[in-house]
Amino acid sequence: MPRILKIVIASPSDVQDERDIVENVANELNRGIAASFGRHLEVARWETDAYPSFHLEGPQGLIDSILGIEDCDILIGIFWKRFGTPTKSAKSGTEHEFRRAYKVWKKKRRPQIMVYFNQKPYTLTSKAETKQLSRLQRFKDTFPEEGLWWEYNGKRDFERLVRRHLEKVINGEFGKVIKELGIIDGAMKLSESLFEPTNCMKETNRYLDFLGILGSKWISQADVRKTLKDFLDRINPVNGRARFLLINPSSPSFKDFQAIIRRQIKPQSLEHFHELTKACPCLQVRLYDHLPCFRLVFVDKNKVCVSKYAVDEEVHDQSDHGWDAPHLVFMSYAECPWSLHTAFMHFYEHLWNHSIDLNTYLDQGHYVKGAPGEEASEPDG
Repeated sequence: MPRILKIVIASPSDVQDERDIVENVANELNRGIAASFGRHLEVARWETDAYPSFHLEGPQGLIDSILGIEDCDILIGIFWKRFGTPTKSAKSGTEHEFRRAYKVWKKKRRPQIMVYFNQKPYTLTSKAETKQLSRLQRFKDTFPEEGLWWEYNGKRDFERLVRRHLEKVINGEFGKVIKELGIIDGAMKLSESLFEPTNCMKETNRYLDFLGILGSKWISQADVRKTLKDFLDRINPVNGRARFLLINPSSPSFKDFQAIIRRQIKPQSLEHFHELTKACPCLQVRLYDHLPCFRLVFVDKNKVCVSKYAVDEEVHDQSDHGWDAPHLVFMSYAECPWSLHTAFMHFYEHLWNHSIDLNTYLDQGHYVKGAPGEEASEPDG
């Protein structure tokens, strides 16, 4: 179900066309960007939502109870040459609704209040219109200092502006979610990002944690293996650390994984990792027993790159074993308690604490080279 963004329109009667435009634009956005972001704009208007009845606070009290300004997400105020009909608590119903929304905003920082003034020229034809204009000007003069109104020239201009502004609100809603989750970046191909092994080792200052299948991209080729050795030599003097969590090639999960992708994988990268652990004390390698679900690359304890393993033969091959898969980057912020960086780090630590050290694994007599005469498979991530 999409999340409802409730819009309340507040305006005098001389901008009826603009009120209709807001609803039309909302319907249009619901078929486009709003749907894409899992949002649905719902417009509340007194002329369509109210009904004949009585209320102790009079007609405006009835309208208030129906519109539910306290619970709306967006209030759109529209003015031209009229200010509106006075109520018990304000110079007009529109001002009453605006003040009500502003009072809620001061407490909750919502709803989003968007106020528009039509600058299309007109001629005053009566004292009543002059009085309306005077009240409108006083409203503008006393507009809350926290707010910013917008001017427009006629209905066409209003339609263009309100569409653009509502699109920004929708993007902003999604942007809040992105920020709360700690998402700071993303791309279609992991192999072209800063988290590609060679790039990653250049960017990392002290701490690197990796969760993958066999880590072949980090060590199988001689030039990359040298880069890894140089990286380990660089972080060792500053008490750095590199940890690699790789799948246990003797585990049932590894056998299941090979059956799924219909290919034998030789764990030859483990031999290289074993040699490096003896030469570089800052390198730790452990083996887990689970079907791979995520590739995780943590850099300096505050960033993690996450990409999903496609445990499917065709997709796995097409995505270069996941390195050409889309990915997201999460950052750890002290002021962002909902960042998924923390959740992925807890997941990593849990897996690390329930895995077996590579050297212990080899001391138990396990052999990691391919059998004599067998062809090595393509490297896996």
